[in-house]
Amino acid sequence: MVVKLLNFPYLIQKEIITNMDFTSIFLLAECSRRLASVVYSLKYNLAELRYSLNRKEFTVHVSTDGETFDAVVSFEFVKEFSDNEDDFFTIQILDHLIKLRITQDIEGKCIIQVCRRWRKLIQRQFQQEFQTLFRRVPEFVIYTPLRPILARNFSNCESVTMDGNVVEADVVEEILSQFPNLKNARLCWPTWLSVNADSKLLKLDSLVVEFCKTPLLTVLLRGFTGSHLILRNIHLEVFEVEEFIKGWTSNETFPNLETIQIFTSIYPFEWEEILDRIQTQPFDSSKRPAFYSISSQKYMDSANSDFDCSNWVDIERQGDRKLASIGASSKLKITAVFNF
Repeated sequence: MVVKLLNFPYLIQKEIITNMDFTSIFLLAECSRRLASVVYSLKYNLAELRYSLNRKEFTVHVSTDGETFDAVVSFEFVKEFSDNEDDFFTIQILDHLIKLRITQDIEGKCIIQVCRRWRKLIQRQFQQEFQTLFRRVPEFVIYTPLRPILARNFSNCESVTMDGNVVEADVVEEILSQFPNLKNARLCWPTWLSVNADSKLLKLDSLVVEFCKTPLLTVLLRGFTGSHLILRNIHLEVFEVEEFIKGWTSNETFPNLETIQIFTSIYPFEWEEILDRIQTQPFDSSKRPAFYSISSQKYMDSANSDFDCSNWVDIERQGDRKLASIGASSKLKITAVFNF
């Protein structure tokens, strides 16, 4: 028995569609203009939208809780379809008629195959469609190297993760330049980049470097002008942490820094040595709050939405006398909150 969805009242249409999985919702919107108008008029329980790009695929992921992501569809870029194939259909984008084939992988994920020469056009078109459909600003995950095939992005994307193979600094800068509204970035490969003082990396609101190596580490600990910095799996000596702290207290570096997290690979890390050589003061509730909220911060590592700074030590900056609170954990993690 064939049930025509458009014959139902709007509220029933809404109930049916919003209880579909996100892949079915997307495919339904592609069936006809009338169905698309209904699908696009609804609101969906969606927390985040993510696009993943590599050389072979462009994949759309969604999350309803901000933590677990499910794939909606992957566009797989192939060489060409032969003229005698009959298992594809055609869509029109601008003045171009583009052949597509819908299939599934072994896990049941929806795969749409399309000729490689249409890659940038497909990416641009469906980036815009998914952003309109789900009403979310997307996050990008880019598997480098991707420079020759990265479609210029016109969305308001604020967050980019770069994974895959190590690339040169100029490639990183070129990728970041595609996103004019970028605020947050994460680099997931061992990073020996040597960047200039005007690098976009130094000016981001939030930056995470998963395997930060010298000389990038040196540049970041002296020239980062953003608000939130996370450095993971780094070999950081005691004197380097002490130099970083003194740079802030002397008002020479980090004018806008709010938080920094350092995950050092050195064990044991002689944290007490630093405390013995810098001037600290205990927590005073009349000078600053005991908790610092990180609920709105990207990539922060904490089991809670707040940092409990009540047991941390404070340091004071020269001139404006602003406070920073510093705590070290047994997990080789140093966390600091600035500008209280």
